[in-house]
Amino acid sequence: MKKVKRQIIIVLAVGLALAVVVGVWEYQKAHTPITSLERGSYDGAEYQESLTAKTPKGEEVDVTVLVPKQEYKQSEIVEIFEAVNEKLSIEMLGDNKTPENIRSNMDLPTRLSDWPVRIDWRSNRPEIVDWQGEIGEQVSENGEEVRLTATISYQEERTEKTWVLKVFPRILSEEESRKQELTDAVAIQNVDTTSKIYNLPTEVDGEKIIWFLPNDSKVPMIVAIVIVLAAVILVGSKQEEVKAAQERRIQMQIDYPEILSKLILLMNAGMSMRMSFAKLASDYKKQKVASKQKNYCRYAYEEFLTTYQEMEHGVLEVKAYERLGNRCGLAMYKIFSVLLIQNLRKGNQKLLEAMEREMANAFEERKRRAKILGDQISTKLLLPMMMMLMIVFVLLMVPAFLSF
Repeated sequence: MKKVKRQIIIVLAVGLALAVVVGVWEYQKAHTPITSLERGSYDGAEYQESLTAKTPKGEEVDVTVLVPKQEYKQSEIVEIFEAVNEKLSIEMLGDNKTPENIRSNMDLPTRLSDWPVRIDWRSNRPEIVDWQGEIGEQVSENGEEVRLTATISYQEERTEKTWVLKVFPRILSEEESRKQELTDAVAIQNVDTTSKIYNLPTEVDGEKIIWFLPNDSKVPMIVAIVIVLAAVILVGSKQEEVKAAQERRIQMQIDYPEILSKLILLMNAGMSMRMSFAKLASDYKKQKVASKQKNYCRYAYEEFLTTYQEMEHGVLEVKAYERLGNRCGLAMYKIFSVLLIQNLRKGNQKLLEAMEREMANAFEERKRRAKILGDQISTKLLLPMMMMLMIVFVLLMVPAFLSF
């Protein structure tokens, strides 16, 4: 608990120190006179700045100023347009060498990283070359002349540049050529559009062709989903088992001093250990019935009930007590079973004293566990507190950074 408190104090101290630093910086900024503001970059955006104007009479007036971005001079715009034209003359060709021999799709950019201009393209023959630079299908082997125009714009200023191209049929790769041959063959095979059947050619250029539907198998996806679901179920079941075992252990630790107290009370009333077990088991069965809960279970009492039932069915007390300690699996229950076994074998007359000492230790352990649980809860609350602190940091720092 002290560690958690120390962490909280450190977090609060750091947060308050940061708030003080930001507050001092904001105070100095707000009380330092300024004579100018910085414009945004050429390709940036305008922004608003809230200012306070003070008159010689001490009057304060809040004013919001719209600060536009920086703009180029007219001479600079002309130079930019010339530079853009030169760069476009090279970049637009793509894989082609010259405008007089266009045989592959062109690269027509609409923006350039070097200048804040916009570029719009148009073609006088879009069926040959469209505004994206793609070559059409109906291009003559002798070539087609196309006029490609780029409109370059910067704010209200604009200029146009036109290139005369000689466009030839696009050079196809071997795979593209083969696809085109098959596509043409299918089209020739189905000239009659009134037929219900769409035929596929069995032979193209003297080669036998066999057609298949694509094998879009869903089996891999199904197998992957099944494996993922199985893994999720397995991991979930393991986590449930771990959680259940932890809950069982904690519940049995909590019930241990109570069970010892009841047994000591019954033995002081004159009952033997076996009779005390019988009374404990009988009371627990009545408690289960009275609870009316379908899954009501106190694990420690269940083990004592099992031990009593074993003795009723002929299991020796020594063996039953030994099994009790092994089934419970906790050190405190094993110590208790050892005390009972020693009492049977050696006739220990100080069993009650030993049980009372064990009960006192158990209650101390129970207090210690309650403190640990409280510390765990405090630790869990630390994360929400940290998240709230981070939100406060963001609320403080974001306006500060945005004001730079």
